[in-house]
Amino acid sequence: GFETQYMVENPGSSPYGFRIVSGLYTFLFTLEFSLRFASYGTRIFCDEHRLWSLLDVSVVTIAILEMCLELAFTLNEDSMDNLKSIASLRVIRIIRITRLTRAVKMLSLMKVVVALRTLVESIAHTLKSLVWACVLLLLIMYIFSIGFTQTVGLYLQDLEPGRRSNVEILQFYWGSLGMSMLTLFMSITGGLSR
Repeated sequence: GFETQYMVENPGSSPYGFRIVSGLYTFLFTLEFSLRFASYGTRIFCDEHRLWSLLDVSVVTIAILEMCLELAFTLNEDSMDNLKSIASLRVIRIIRITRLTRAVKMLSLMKVVVALRTLVESIAHTLKSLVWACVLLLLIMYIFSIGFTQTVGLYLQDLEPGRRSNVEILQFYWGSLGMSMLTLFMSITGGLSR
């Protein structure tokens, strides 16, 4: 996250501190996987945690590939203009995005923190219920915004020309179905108090 924020604020520059931390993580992940592979052999791809092992292989491989590409780009400063084609930049960006898998890997390493793992698993299992609750909330907001939009539309149609003092406000907040839903959402979340 820090590197992404820094790159957004300072495009084109990347301090060596980020590269050092990235290299350290790559070394630690490679060491951890190598030790586990040396201890268990190919059995790590056959047990119940085989998907974690496959994730480990992909994380380590991509991290080493990324380090090699960065090293090659750094060593070939003269030919850097030739290497900065759109395709090579896209490959590096995709590889950088795969760094997010390291965060997933860190969760598997935190087996000693049972409470955190239990909490993460509980959140993951309740996501289905959360999605359906959000769908229900959207459906309720949709139904009420239909009612409010129709009511305001009928009120504005029947309004006498001399009594049009709040017409702009009514049309702004309740003049369309989309704006009515947004108004309801803003009033639920505290973003609108008029």
